[in-house]
Amino acid sequence: RSSSVALLLALALGAISVAPAQAQATADEDTSGTPAIDQPVSVSPRWVRDLRRAEIVATGTLPLTLLASRLAYGVIRFGARTLEAGAIDLAYAPGFLAPPGAAELVTTEKVGIIVNAVVLSALIAVLDFQRGLSERRQ
Repeated sequence: RSSSVALLLALALGAISVAPAQAQATADEDTSGTPAIDQPVSVSPRWVRDLRRAEIVATGTLPLTLLASRLAYGVIRFGARTLEAGAIDLAYAPGFLAPPGAAELVTTEKVGIIVNAVVLSALIAVLDFQRGLSERRQ
């Protein structure tokens, strides 16, 4: 849990550190959108661009990993309850199959799903970063 908090903090700091550089680059441009002749175009350090890309990948994949985590947990929960009961227990069916009045998720289950989705999104961002490193080495 502390590692996911640290990752979120790092992503937030990355967004904050990129904002002044973007503001300066915008201020250096004239109205036509091209850089002024006497002002050099500032290029962000590689680590800032990598951090920004990781932030974009992590936040972009979060809705998908949240959906996948919710569906996977619902199916696993349904299977476990069915095995415990010895028969199909529709009260614990996944959301799209559940009848009205089905058992709701408790708070700890909801938090677990969200944490799982955040960790999966961060993992995807790290894998994307590693892929980028390997492409740069070639």
